[in-house]
Amino acid sequence: MTPKTIFRIVGASTAWVTLITKYLVEATSGEHASQFAALLDYLSYFTHLSVFLVALAFSAVLLRPESGLRIFFEKPATRAAIALYIIVVAVVHHLLLADLKVRVGWSATTNTLLHTVVPVLYVIDWLVFATKRRMTYSAIPYWLIYPAAYGVWAVGTGYIAGAYPYPFLDMSELGLSGVAISMVGFVALFSIGAALFIAIGKFLPPPMAAMPSKTFERAGSEQGARLTSASDPP
Repeated sequence: MTPKTIFRIVGASTAWVTLITKYLVEATSGEHASQFAALLDYLSYFTHLSVFLVALAFSAVLLRPESGLRIFFEKPATRAAIALYIIVVAVVHHLLLADLKVRVGWSATTNTLLHTVVPVLYVIDWLVFATKRRMTYSAIPYWLIYPAAYGVWAVGTGYIAGAYPYPFLDMSELGLSGVAISMVGFVALFSIGAALFIAIGKFLPPPMAAMPSKTFERAGSEQGARLTSASDPP
C-alpha cells in the first residue's frame, strides 16, 4: 500500500469511529425525548455533517478506481472544499463555541476528536497528498451549495425541534432577520475561504508521489544487487 492509502485508512477509521461514538454518547445521554429526537439533533450540527464528508473523502481510496464516488472525492475542488469546511469547523469551535458547554468523559474525548484531531488529519492529507493546482474560481458557487443547504436544514430542523444547534442560527432569539444576516455572513465566509483556498493552492507543491511499498522493496533489492556485484573480486 502507498503512504497515501495508509494515511487515508487511518483518517477514515478515526473519522468513522468518532462519528459513531459521538452519536452513541448523545443518544444515551438522556437529554432527548426519543431516539428520533437524538438523531435529528445529531444531524443538525455542521460539525457532524462535515466530519461525515471527511470520512467519505478518506474512505474513497478504498473504492474501485472507476467508482463514481471515488472519482468525485478525488477531484481537487472536492477535496479542497471539504478542507475548507472542516477548517471552519475547527476555527469556529475553538474561537466561539468551546467555552459554551463543559464536557467530561467520552463527550470531551469525542469533542476533541471532532474539532481538533479529524480536522488536523484531513488538512495534512490535503497538503501532502491532494492535487491543489487544478482549481478554478468558477467552481466557487459549487463550494457554497453545502453551507447554504446546511443553513436551511439547521434552521428548519431547529424550528421543528424547538432547539437550534448554534446561537447564530437561533431564530427564537435572533428572529428571521437576524438569522438571515447570519446566513449571508455564513455564505460570505465560505466564498472568501474558497477564493483563498484556490489562490493558495496554485502556489503549494504538488502532491507527494505515491510509490507502492513493493516498488521500494524492488528498488532496495536492485541497489543491494549492484553493491554486491561491485564488491565481488574480478
